[in-house]
Amino acid sequence: MKINRIDHIGIIVKDAEKSIARLKELFGIEKVSIIDWTVKKELDGTPIEPYTLRMAFIPFENITIELMQVLDGKTIYDEFQGINGEGIHHVCVNCEDIDEVMEEAEKLGIKAFDTGKIAGSAFAYLNTQDQVGFLVEFLQTRMRKRKKNKNY
Repeated sequence: MKINRIDHIGIIVKDAEKSIARLKELFGIEKVSIIDWTVKKELDGTPIEPYTLRMAFIPFENITIELMQVLDGKTIYDEFQGINGEGIHHVCVNCEDIDEVMEEAEKLGIKAFDTGKIAGSAFAYLNTQDQVGFLVEFLQTRMRKRKKNKNY
């Protein structure tokens, strides 16, 4: 299994805008990317009950913080919020081949409980809470092929 780096830390929040404002004050953050995303199917294309998240990505030099606010629907985050409220939900690790990672995890007895794609990048959450104390998300980022520039 080829792992590249820790990509981000996912944090569940009740109010993304409020959390962003406070983090801007604390850390002097200037750049934040916010998207509202409606999840409609799993990685394999299986339809699921749709839910909507607001996700805010706050990049630092070597890692990104992802704030996640549930906007609508029954989500995979409901149980976490019912037990923990707000807080660190997962650590996301960037990988080269998500299918290989999922096969290796299954050999270890670890199952994916949510999968999907966003902006062409595939992700899978693995149920690792009992083994390591937090959830692990694997992310295979979309790789665009660059056109060769013959005019160096």
